Amino acid sequence: MAPSSVNRSKLKTCRNFSATGRCHYGSSCKFSHDASVQSPQTLSQDANISRNQVNEGFRQWTFFVPRGKIARPLGSELSKFFSQALGLVYEDVELRQGVVTRLAEEGGLQRIKELTQTIEASSLQSTENQLRVFNDQVIPFLEILSNQDVGSSLVLENHVATIHNFLFGPSGTRGVFFYNFIAVTVAECFKQPTVADSGAKEKLEACCVTFSHILDLKGSAPVPEEFSTILTKLVDCLNKLSPGDRQNAHRTCHVLERAGRRLNTTLGIIGPAEPVKNPAERSAFHLDKDGPGELSAEGTRHDNDRHDIRKIQIMPTASEINSRRSDYLPCADSTSWHIRGRDGFLDRQFRMLREDTVGQLRDAIRFEIERDSDAAAAQRLQSKYKQAALRHVYKDASLRTLDWRERDGLIMTFQFMQPAPLRNMTVNERSVWWASSKRLSEGALVCLLDGHGSAIFCSVVSNGMSAVPKPGSNPNTTRIMPPNFNVYQDRRIAYVALTPVESDVDSVEVILNHYSITEQALEKLIEFPGIMIPSLYPTLKALQDRVGKEDLPFDEIWGSKTSEEAIDVAVPRYASSDGFQFELGSILLNGAQLTLSPKEVFDPTALQTQSSLDPAQSKSLINALQREVALIQGPPGTGKSYTGVALIKVLLANASKASMGPIICVCYTNHALDQLLEHLLDHGVQQIIRIGSRSKSERLDDVNLNEISRRAEKTKTEKSTLHEAFEQIEEKLKDIKKLLEQFSRAGSIGTIKHHLRSQQPHHYSQLFDTDGDSQGFKQVHRKQDNELKAWLRGHCHREDADRKPLSLDSLRRLSLQSLTHEERKILYNGWISDYRSYVQERILHLVTDYMRAKSSKSNVHSELDLRCLKQANVVGLTTSGLARVQKMLGLLNSKVLICEEAGEILEAHTLATLLPSIEHMILIGDHQQLRPQINDYNLQKVNPRGEQFSFDVSLFERLIEPNETTAIRLPFDTLTTQRRMHPSISALIRVNSYEALQDHASVETYPKVVGVRHRLFWFDHDHHEEEAEPDQPTNKSHTNNYEVDMTSSLVEHVIKQGSYAKCDVAVLTPYLGQMRKLRRGLSGSFVIALNERDEAEAQAKGIDLGASSEQPTLVSQRSLADAIRLSTVDNFQGEEAKIVIISLVRCNERNRCGFLSTSNRINVLLSRAQHGMYIIGCSETYRHVPYWANVISQLQENGNIGKRIELECPRHPETVIDVSCPDDFSIFAPEEIKGMQVDFLEYKTYSEVDLDDDPCVIPRCGHILTKENMDGHFALNKYYEFSADGAITDIKDASLPFSYQDDMKCCPTCRGSLRDLSRYGRLVRRALLDESTKRLVSWAHQTYLALEDTLEGIQKSLADKATKPAILSDLVILGTAQEQIKVVSGIKTFRQANAVALSFRTEIKKFLSKVRLEEQPFHKVSAMVKNHHRRTGIEPTSLPNDIGTVQLRHALLAAALLLRVDLCIIAAAVASFQAGKTERLGAGSRLTLDLAHNRRTCANLIEDANKARQPCVEADAHILFALYAALEASATGRSDVEPDQPSSTARLSSSTALRENGMSHIDTAERICGDHPSETMAVTSELQKAKDALQKLEFYATITSEERRQVLKAMQSEFRGTGHWYTCENMHPFSIGECGMPMQQARCPQCGSPIGGQRHQAAEGVQRAVEFDQEITDLARGVADM
Repeated sequence: MAPSSVNRSKLKTCRNFSATGRCHYGSSCKFSHDASVQSPQTLSQDANISRNQVNEGFRQWTFFVPRGKIARPLGSELSKFFSQALGLVYEDVELRQGVVTRLAEEGGLQRIKELTQTIEASSLQSTENQLRVFNDQVIPFLEILSNQDVGSSLVLENHVATIHNFLFGPSGTRGVFFYNFIAVTVAECFKQPTVADSGAKEKLEACCVTFSHILDLKGSAPVPEEFSTILTKLVDCLNKLSPGDRQNAHRTCHVLERAGRRLNTTLGIIGPAEPVKNPAERSAFHLDKDGPGELSAEGTRHDNDRHDIRKIQIMPTASEINSRRSDYLPCADSTSWHIRGRDGFLDRQFRMLREDTVGQLRDAIRFEIERDSDAAAAQRLQSKYKQAALRHVYKDASLRTLDWRERDGLIMTFQFMQPAPLRNMTVNERSVWWASSKRLSEGALVCLLDGHGSAIFCSVVSNGMSAVPKPGSNPNTTRIMPPNFNVYQDRRIAYVALTPVESDVDSVEVILNHYSITEQALEKLIEFPGIMIPSLYPTLKALQDRVGKEDLPFDEIWGSKTSEEAIDVAVPRYASSDGFQFELGSILLNGAQLTLSPKEVFDPTALQTQSSLDPAQSKSLINALQREVALIQGPPGTGKSYTGVALIKVLLANASKASMGPIICVCYTNHALDQLLEHLLDHGVQQIIRIGSRSKSERLDDVNLNEISRRAEKTKTEKSTLHEAFEQIEEKLKDIKKLLEQFSRAGSIGTIKHHLRSQQPHHYSQLFDTDGDSQGFKQVHRKQDNELKAWLRGHCHREDADRKPLSLDSLRRLSLQSLTHEERKILYNGWISDYRSYVQERILHLVTDYMRAKSSKSNVHSELDLRCLKQANVVGLTTSGLARVQKMLGLLNSKVLICEEAGEILEAHTLATLLPSIEHMILIGDHQQLRPQINDYNLQKVNPRGEQFSFDVSLFERLIEPNETTAIRLPFDTLTTQRRMHPSISALIRVNSYEALQDHASVETYPKVVGVRHRLFWFDHDHHEEEAEPDQPTNKSHTNNYEVDMTSSLVEHVIKQGSYAKCDVAVLTPYLGQMRKLRRGLSGSFVIALNERDEAEAQAKGIDLGASSEQPTLVSQRSLADAIRLSTVDNFQGEEAKIVIISLVRCNERNRCGFLSTSNRINVLLSRAQHGMYIIGCSETYRHVPYWANVISQLQENGNIGKRIELECPRHPETVIDVSCPDDFSIFAPEEIKGMQVDFLEYKTYSEVDLDDDPCVIPRCGHILTKENMDGHFALNKYYEFSADGAITDIKDASLPFSYQDDMKCCPTCRGSLRDLSRYGRLVRRALLDESTKRLVSWAHQTYLALEDTLEGIQKSLADKATKPAILSDLVILGTAQEQIKVVSGIKTFRQANAVALSFRTEIKKFLSKVRLEEQPFHKVSAMVKNHHRRTGIEPTSLPNDIGTVQLRHALLAAALLLRVDLCIIAAAVASFQAGKTERLGAGSRLTLDLAHNRRTCANLIEDANKARQPCVEADAHILFALYAALEASATGRSDVEPDQPSSTARLSSSTALRENGMSHIDTAERICGDHPSETMAVTSELQKAKDALQKLEFYATITSEERRQVLKAMQSEFRGTGHWYTCENMHPFSIGECGMPMQQARCPQCGSPIGGQRHQAAEGVQRAVEFDQEITDLARGVADM
C-alpha cells in the first residue's frame, strides 16, 4: 500500500521492477513501476549520493525523538515528523528498523502520546481541522504500523507490540478513543466529493490493519465492548467503497473478517461472490459421548484432560499416565464434537495426532508401572497394551550432575545399571554393542520414571561414544559429560547426558523441583527407539497455536453438512478482481500466447493443442487455476509431478500482477521434495529456496536456506541486537552453570555452613561458633568440620525423646541440641530444601533472561531468513518442516500453497501447513493409493473399531469421498493417461481401481524381458512362512525363507542377462522382517540400496536390517546406479523400476494375508513396474480378498500364473526352461549359459566341463570361468604355495606391496569387476590397500604443495600487518600452541586483521589430521586386525609394529608447516603489542612470552625426522627451533620492565640462554645441510636469517625464499606417474613410468640415496618395500581370520 500522504509520482522506481521487470507486490507496491522515472543506470550512478542523503535524513529525523523524559512538543512539526518517518520506512530495511525501534523507545512513545493529545484537541475543533490531523499525522503513523515489511519483521516484533500496547493504554481506554476517532474520521472522508482521488481505500486499509493487529496482540484477553462498535463503523466504510475498489481490497476484508471472528461480531461485508449454499442437513441419530475435561459427566480424567487443547501438555503427565479412564477421542462425525467450525477441526486433529504419537508412549509407561506392581500379569498386559511403543528399559538410574549448554539448554547426566548381557563383555565389546545397537543415540526420546509414577521426558544429548575431542579442539568446551562418563567404559555403570524435551523456564522449574528432594529414589530410564521429538512436537504445537485465531482459510472445507454433489468452489481471492487473467504462455509451444479468465468457462482443447499437456492434464490445470481449493488425482504413472510443474510455471508467470508472494511447495517426504524441486530446476524455474537440512540432492545444496541466509548482510540494528544477545547469553550461561553446580552441592557440609551463616545465624552459632579474638576473627579447628555430622548422628536425652517429630516450622525455633534424631534429619533436610529453593529462584530468574536473549538472537537469524525468502519464487519444505517455521512463513504473505503426495499426508499435517495468508491451495495426490501411515491400528479406517475415527483419512480423501456426516464434497480432476506400465501390467489396476485409465502409446513399445518368457508372472507355491522366535523383535513381522531364496535366484538370473542395470531392478516385500532376510540373501552378490524411511521404521521397531560390515546400509546417490533397490511396499510409493520382483511372504493354513488385504496397498504394489513384474507368493492365501481374486483371475486367463516360471535363452527362444525351485536356476541353466566358453586353455564350453573335477567360478557379471582358468588369470602361483594336489598351503613372502603393478584383475570377457570373488580376496584386498596408499600419498603431496604456496601469501600479509592494529592490553602467550593461538585470536582487533592467517592454520590442522599415522590405510587395517584378535581371543603371531614408514613424510611436513604458521602469527602478535607501546596509558600493559612448548614440539619433530631419514625436514625443524628461541629472546630483551628493576637481570640471563641454545641448533642444521646439499636446498638460505636473528636479538618475519620456491616447483612432478611404485633403501616411496624400472641414474629426492639404474635395472638397495611386504602378509592373514 503506497503512502497516501506522499505523491506517488515522486516516489523512486521499485528496485525489483527496475532489475527484473517484475514485482511481487504488483499494483499495491509502494514504489513506482514506471521505468521512465529512473533507470537502473541512473540509480547506479547516484547510489552513493542518494545513500548519504538518506542516512543524513535519518540522522536529522532522530533529533526530533526526545532523549529524556521531558520533551518539547513539536506542534505543527508533528506532521513532518511522521511523514519523514514514513518515507524512511519505505527506503530500506536498515532505516525501517531504525525508525520503528526509536518509535518504540521512550522518546518515540512521547511523540505518539503527543499525537493522541493532538487528536483529543482536534475533536473540539472543526471537522476540517480533524481531517487535516487525520490525513497529515494519523495516516502516516498508521501506514508505518501497517507496512507489510514492518508487520512481518521478527526483529521489530517486540517493538511493534510495544507501540500497540501503548496505543491500547490502561484497560483499553486510549485505544477506544484513538480508534473511535479513526472510524468516525475515515467515515467523514467518504462524504468528501473527491473521495475517489484521496486514497480512501489505502487509508481504510491502514486503519483496519492496525486495528486488527491490536486485537491479535490481546489474544483471548477481554477488550472493551466499544471495539465491536468501532469494527462495525469500519465495515460500513468498506461497504461505501466502489465495487471495483471493494473487490480489490483483499487485505482490508481479510483483517476485518479476522477481527469479526475475534470479537464474535457478525459482519455485513458486501461481496461480489454468492455465499456457499449448503444443502439441508440430513437426519441422523447420535449416541451420547462423554466430553473432554470439564465437559465430562464424571469430571476430569486427570490433570491433563482439558476441553481446550491449548491447555493440554503435549507430553503425558504423571496423572495422565496413572489414570485408568480412557481419554476423550472425537470421532469423524463433526456433529458430535464439543466445538464446531475451524476450532473443532483443529481440536479433533490435535487429539487424534497426540493419541497416535504420544499415546503409545503413555501406554508403554503404563505397562511398565503395572508390570512392576504385578509381575505375573506380564502376558495379560502385553495384550492390553499391544499398541504401546517399543521400548528399552534401564534400571537404577540416578542423577549425577547438572549443567547448561547453549545449544541444548539444561543437561542432566544420569548413571544407570549396565544391561546384564554387557557386564561380562570387554570394554571394546561393549563399545561395539552400543554403537551397533544405536541405543541411547543422540536425539533419542527417553522417559525418567520414578517409583511414584512421576515421568519426565527428555532427549539424549550424548552417550559418550563420540566424547573424544577433535584434534586442536578444547576438550573442556566440547565435552558434555565428565571424563570417562559414557555407556561402555564401566562394566556395571553406564552414563548418559539428557536434556528435557523443552528447556523453557517451566520445564526447568519442574525438573529442579523434582530433584530438590533430598532422598531421591532410583528411577527407570525408558528409551523409545526411533521416536524423535522434532518429528511430532512441532505439528502438535502448531495446531494448538491456531486455536482461537479463526485464521484458517477456505470456509467451504470446514462445513459440517453433506451433499451428494460437489459444491461450486470460488476462484482464488487474488484472482477475483474484474479483468484479471492468467497468462498461459510460459507452458505453450513455439512462443504461443493464451489467456485464461478465472471466472469464465475455458475450453481445455485450446491449451492441449498448444502445449505438451494431454487432455486430462490440461483440464486439471485449468480447473486448478479457477478454484481456490483445487484437487488433482493422479493415478500411478499419469504425470502428477509434470502437471504440478506446469502449474507452478503458470503461477510464477502471473505472480507479479497478483502479488502472490513466493509459492509454498510442500511434500510429506524429503525424497519427494527433492524430486519436485529438481524438476522445477530442470524446467528453468529460478529463485528456489529449500528449507530443511535433510536433502540428499547435491543440486539443491546451494539453494538451501541456511546457505543463502549465511551470505545475507545484516543491518546495523541486527548486528547490534546480535552483539547484545551474545553478550547476554555468555554472561547468563556462566552464571547458570555456577548456580547449577551450587544446586547439586546443596547437601555438602560447606554449603550448609555457608547457608546457615547467611540465612540462619542462630543455628550456625549453635553448631560452629567459637570465641573470637580481639579483632573479631574466629578460630576454627579442623575437627570442627565434623560438628554437623556429629550433631546429625546425635539425639537429645529428654524424657520425651520418643515423641512424634514436630513440624519443620516448629523445629526452626528450638535449640538444636533439644531435637530428637528424627527431628534433626527433618531440620537438616529443611536446610537443604531452603538452600535449593534460594538457588533455584536465582536460576529461574537467570534462565528467563537467558531465554529472552536466545529469542532475540533467534529473531535476528529468522529475520535474515525471511528477507531471503521474500526474494524467492518457490519455497520448498516438508510438512513437519513447515510446522517448525510456521511463525516465520506466516509473515511471508504467500498466497499459493501446492501440496504433493496429498493423499499420504494426515489432515493434521495439512492443517499445520495452511498459513493465514493462503488464498489458493492445490492438493495433488491419489486417495486410492496409500493412506497416511499412523501407529495405532485402533484409529485406522480399515479396522472396524477404528472406522468411527478414520484418522488415517487425509484431507484430500475427505474432500473427494466424505463420510456420511462429516464434510461437503469438492469437485476434483483425475489424470487418465499413464506412461509407466506395460499395458499387461496396467490392466491389473485398471479393472480394480481406475476404469478410465488409458495407456500412452509409448508403453506399448517396451521390449520383452530378457531371460524370462513372460513379462508378467505369479510364481505360485505352498511353502509356509516361518514362525517367529518369541524373544525377537521381528516377531511382529513375517518372513518366508523359501521366497527369500527364490527371489534372490530370480534377481541374479535377470541381472546375468546383461540387459538391465542393477538400478533397473527393484525387490519389494510387505514386511521388514522379510526385507532383512532378503538383504542378507542378496548382499553376497549385489550392493543393496535401502529406503531411508525403511531404515527409520526398522530402528523404531528394533529390527536389524542385517547390514554387513562390507556394505553401508544406505547407499549414496553416486553408487545408486550400481545397486539393487530393496524396499517395503509402503515406502516405494512414487517410485518405479523396469523390473519389479515381489515377495508376498504370507502362506499359512488360515489364509491370513495381513495388511496386503487393503486395496490401497495392493494398488501401489501392482503399479511400480515398467517392463516386467514377477510375484512370488501363495495364491490360496490371497484369493479370498476381492482385489486379489480379480488379479488372479486375470493372470489365469492369460497364462501368467503357475507353479513353474519359464525362463528362455534369447538365442534359442523356442527352448522352454521350467524352474520350480531356487536350485533349478543353476541346474537347468539356459542354453546360452551351456554354450558359454569357460575354459580358454582347452576351449571348452560350460556343458563340456566336468564340474566335479574343475568347478566353475561365477562372477557377478555372469561370465563363467573354470577355477583353473581364473587362478591363472589372477596368477595365483606367484603369491601362494600349493600342495601336490593343488590346494593352497601358505602365502609366499614375495607378496609385496607395490609389487602388484598390474591393473586390478577384471573379467576377461566384459572387463567387469571380480572384487567380490572370495577365493581371490587376499590379492584384491592387498591391491586395494596399495591403491589406497598411492592415492593418499599423491593427494597428500599435492595438498601440501598447495598449502606451501598459500603460506607465502600468508607470511607477506602478516609481515605487512605486523604493527596494525596495535595491541593495547596485556599480552600473555604461554602454554600449548593451541592455547597461545586462542589468546591472540581472542583479541578482536588482531583476529579481524589476521582472519585469513588464522583460518589457514585451521586448514593445516585438518591436513595434519588426515595424514597422521592413524589415518593411513595400512594402519587402519592393522588396528582392525588387532581389535578382532582381542575380541575373539586369537593370539596374534606377528603383527606389524610400525607400518606408516612409506607415508610418514607428509605428516612431518605438515607438522613443520604448522610450526611455521604459528611462529608467524605469534610474531605478528608480539609486533602489534610492541607497536602499541606509545599508545598505552600508564605502565600496566605487559608482555609475557613463553615458547618452551613450541621448542619442545620442534625437538620432537627433529627426532621423528631423523628416524624417518628426512634430512630436509630435520634441518627445517632445527631452524624453526632457533627462530622460536630468537623470537622469545628478542621479546624478552624489549620488555616494558625498566632495566634497573630486579627482574631485568633474570631476563637478560634467560635471553642469553635462549640465544646459545638456538645457535647450537643452527650449527646442527648447517651440518645436515652440508651432508645433504641437494635434499636440503629449500632450507639452506633460511639458515643465515635465523643466525642473524639470534645474534642481533631482532626477530624478522620469515618469507619464502627463492630457493624454497624452486624446490617446491620441482616437487610438482613427483607422484604423478601412472607406472610402478618403489621404495628407496630408506623406505621413501617414488614412482617410475610404465616401463617398470628406471633407465637413468637418479637419487631419492627425500634422502639422496640412489634409486635409478641403467637399462631397466634398479640401483642397489631399491626394493618393493620388503619390510612393508611382511607387514601386509601378516595383515592378510589377520584379515582372513576375521
